[in-house]
Amino acid sequence: MKKRTISCAVLSACLLFGGATAAMAETPAPNLVAHYTFADASNVGKDSAGSDDMTVVSASLQEDAGLAKVVDGPDGMKALEFDQSYALRTDADDVLDGLKEFTITYLVAANDAGELKYNMFSTGLGNGNNIQNSGINALMDFAKDESVRTGSPDVRLYGSENVGEKWTADQRKNDDGKNGRSFWIDRIGGDIDAPVPTSYAAGEWYRIVITVKLSDGTKTSEEQQLWPNGNQGDAFYPGTGTQSVYIEKMDGIQAKSDLVESQNFYETVLPYDLTSIKNEKYGLTLGAAYDVGKDAFNTSAGANYSMFIGKMADFRIYDKALTQDQIVSLFQNNELTDTSGQEDDTTPVTKPQTPATPSGDGNPSTGVETSLLPFLALIPAAAVVGVLAVRRRKAEK
Repeated sequence: MKKRTISCAVLSACLLFGGATAAMAETPAPNLVAHYTFADASNVGKDSAGSDDMTVVSASLQEDAGLAKVVDGPDGMKALEFDQSYALRTDADDVLDGLKEFTITYLVAANDAGELKYNMFSTGLGNGNNIQNSGINALMDFAKDESVRTGSPDVRLYGSENVGEKWTADQRKNDDGKNGRSFWIDRIGGDIDAPVPTSYAAGEWYRIVITVKLSDGTKTSEEQQLWPNGNQGDAFYPGTGTQSVYIEKMDGIQAKSDLVESQNFYETVLPYDLTSIKNEKYGLTLGAAYDVGKDAFNTSAGANYSMFIGKMADFRIYDKALTQDQIVSLFQNNELTDTSGQEDDTTPVTKPQTPATPSGDGNPSTGVETSLLPFLALIPAAAVVGVLAVRRRKAEK
């Protein structure tokens, strides 16, 4: 009897261990699939993760490695100072194309003149509010007043569904995830009733962290987000897709609670159907976005999508949406250590050919424990009913 009891105990332990192992297998540690340190003077676009080197090109897309301006970054790093004369780009097949979730993180700083604005990176966007230009775009959205030298973070995703004149949903949110009427930008009337965005002083480095999980394609009536006072027929389907954005001083975060105390504002844009943001024509570009209908970058004076002005360092892409603990570790020491103590995996990888499966932790939209959701600036499917606005509007010039 005792032997049977021991055997059962061993069997139970094995089952528990096996279950735990299976659970761990479903949520593997993030891999660093691209890393641009700008430290190799002979090849500033080198990807130290081994996935996809970048080429230095002029505004007219002519290769010219001599245009890159390498400067000192924070903590002994190297950085690039962008002045609208050049950008870096991959070929059309970038490392993000096969991923269903990912994190993009990098450091930015104003130049010596205090300027930090315009398009930081893109994966194919030619013009802001065109849902047919699939990709992800991040810019420092400047004020119309040219005396303002710095912008506010503006992250935009454009999806796969061709819906003609139907556009995306714009929402201004702050880092604690609160949203509502006071954070709306009325793009029809041009009114902005949110507080003035934070200024970014020269000499201060800020880390931007963008996490994305694409939708699994689920479309139900419960997941339709409708503008409560107009265009009721415009259904918006975020499904299980989510996005979070942080921008904080690189040494300003020591705990998860620190992430929600600042008032750094950013704007987020999502497509009607967040199942794919792959762009077949364009790859990853740092410091610029392609112009509409042209094989050249947008160089329009004063346009949000003009080439970047400012400094950039330590550009990374992970193949998972980082948890908040992992995000905090980036701010603390510029390294990623997850809660199990695993360090960054910098093993060279090839470009993903098949989408990753959703995480199996019971929360496919974030991969984060439910108790942590209030701390993240997320856009989940069901939490913003009656808040997200879906507009029909003209593309920004």
